Amino acid sequence: MLLSGIEQAGAQFEPRVFVNNPAADAGTEPVLDEGYAGSVYVYGYGTPPAGTEHIPMTRYVVATEALRAAAAKGSSATITLVPVAFAGGEPEVDLNPIEVSVHVHE
Repeated sequence: MLLSGIEQAGAQFEPRVFVNNPAADAGTEPVLDEGYAGSVYVYGYGTPPAGTEHIPMTRYVVATEALRAAAAKGSSATITLVPVAFAGGEPEVDLNPIEVSVHVHE
């Protein structure tokens, strides 16, 4: 699974990826039974100085087991991103720019 457009300017957080669990939130246990597919860590550097260009990052999540479990239940799946602060809870981050794409290799 490819996550692109992750903004580093701002808070540090962990976007957790859940498959077929649209109700997932920061309190959802990150286990396969809950649809947890994996996560990445974003070490935010705060607000960049004026005039500084910042480039969103791209990261991969190997979500094989979660996607296999979803495929066993049907031909479509929902992907939910849940931002979790390093200290717990939900950080104030905008997930809208993040694009998720699934790449399948047989």
